[in-house]
Amino acid sequence: MFSSIYFIHSFYKETVLPLKKPGLLYILNNQTTHKNYVVFTPGCRIPKYDPFDFTVRRYFIQTPYVYNCGPKKAVFEVSEGGVVSVDENELYKQYKVKKNQMDCYFNPVLRKNRGRKPDDNFYLGKEHDMIFGLPIEDDFILLKCRTENKTLMSTPLLLTPIKPKVEMRYENNLNKESRKEQLNVIIVGIDSISKLNFVRYFQNTLKYLRKNLSAIELHGFVKVADNTYPNLIPFLTGKHRNHFKGKERRYGFFDDVDFIWKRYSAVGYRTLFSEDAPSMGAFVLNRRGFKNPPTDYYSRPYSVAVETLNFRHRTHCIGPKLEMEVYFDYLKNFVSTMEDRHFFTFTFVARLTHDIIKYAGFADKPSYELATYLKENAILNRSLFIFFSDHGIRFGDIRRTYIGKIEERMPFMFLMFPDWFLQKYPVFAKNLETNRNRLTTPYDIHATLLHLLDLERETFYTLHGQSLLTEISPERTCADAMIAKHWCTCQTHKIVSTDDANVRQAALSVVRKLNRLLKPYLKLCAPLKMSKVLDARIVQPSESLVEVAPKDYLITLIVIPSGAIFEATVQGRRDQFKVSDEISRINKYGNESDCIHDPSITKYCYCKVNFIKNT
Repeated sequence: MFSSIYFIHSFYKETVLPLKKPGLLYILNNQTTHKNYVVFTPGCRIPKYDPFDFTVRRYFIQTPYVYNCGPKKAVFEVSEGGVVSVDENELYKQYKVKKNQMDCYFNPVLRKNRGRKPDDNFYLGKEHDMIFGLPIEDDFILLKCRTENKTLMSTPLLLTPIKPKVEMRYENNLNKESRKEQLNVIIVGIDSISKLNFVRYFQNTLKYLRKNLSAIELHGFVKVADNTYPNLIPFLTGKHRNHFKGKERRYGFFDDVDFIWKRYSAVGYRTLFSEDAPSMGAFVLNRRGFKNPPTDYYSRPYSVAVETLNFRHRTHCIGPKLEMEVYFDYLKNFVSTMEDRHFFTFTFVARLTHDIIKYAGFADKPSYELATYLKENAILNRSLFIFFSDHGIRFGDIRRTYIGKIEERMPFMFLMFPDWFLQKYPVFAKNLETNRNRLTTPYDIHATLLHLLDLERETFYTLHGQSLLTEISPERTCADAMIAKHWCTCQTHKIVSTDDANVRQAALSVVRKLNRLLKPYLKLCAPLKMSKVLDARIVQPSESLVEVAPKDYLITLIVIPSGAIFEATVQGRRDQFKVSDEISRINKYGNESDCIHDPSITKYCYCKVNFIKNT
């Protein structure tokens, strides 16, 4: 049985790092109130957890506000419409030459639409003389300048030209009257940032979103899968990853998938899809990506060229700018270029925040500057701005803490609508407010984006989600929301001895399932054996203090020979144990699974070739 007292961590206040020890609130089981929860409904109760709780505080270190990309500033500036200008003062400061003392030219960076994986290919087009201050028709260029004696510099640039073919295609897709009512859509995602870690490290951005943009923060937003790809698929398609299983094994391209940007393109929106870190791209990591560009503006040829031609330095910099800032500047230029044209953008940045939890602090400045730019340039007067993450930090010591387990499942999610839209649709506004504290998922974001294209409908449901412009039922459970038990946060956990006989059987069932998953790859991957159970908990619905049968266990264990640490939910009934479909890997595995390319298996595989490397 649960103890008559259990802990609910006190709700956070905005705190400046270094961290101060917060108080811990003890709540009797008979005295729990909605004030101690972010979701408090008959179907789901999620407690408020303190981002600065003593159990996790030691993992968070203050970072400088600015990532150091070196002392130099940019010599070239890109503005809307594909115009490049020269900062002549900076040019002279760095190179001791004046603008008229050098010759500049550029090569377009072009995509090869042929081959097994076109998303990984680019080539440099014919050289052109550079004329500063005039629009360039190409999306991406490699700009070089030289004097009589030497080459001074070589710089890759992202441009946002108006494309006549795109404009001709879209000109008649929307009637003139409906254009005024349709919102543009700006979606920006940052990898691996939990709701709690956003509070810890995005203090300037958080304050601005709340005070200046009246952001709707979804406190009950829960991921539906392990990593980036299977959480973006529901967001962008409304479907589960299993719907596209063939594409996960390098069998096909994603061109025929009904991504949400296709729906917007069909009614006259210009579309943009942009990612950093090409090796980590959601649709290319162990997958084939796209045969043809998926959107009107697609930054991948640039990112591949930057990587291939070694323009990235200090890990996270391109030239004098943080890599994240480069892609945010691209987005700024795009939305400014579009002016009164309708557009849909999806930007996702991963490298900076993917591996090191404290590097979230370096993302605050570019995020704050992006939000202020969109506000001050009136872009948000006619746009929905969605700012989100796919999941929390998935690896590292924090994942072995209880709060770490919870926050990995709860990424941040903000939606910002124009004031006029909320005033015109008061019922939608009321429902959005209500849904702040309801259980929500990426499926609901997809349904909301579809609803925006058909606002005459009062409600909008998809197979797995519903629009946030309609009230989410208070009866909604994780099962209703398509959240597997393993990811569900509407529950409490009672610690159980790792020596318990049922716990050991549950752990062994996890290892057996892992080996079944690895069976097709046994020539390449070593079989796994259990080394130790690190943690065990009984899982129960949060509103109940009565143990129920069958029992669900949350098991954390370590295996050999890989030293991998896994976390799994196991249902136990008498002597039978059923392991959840999803098993989390909570320590890093680097390149130890490079011998296989099935993205659903890589986190489990320890390649046999590693035995040779380690001898």
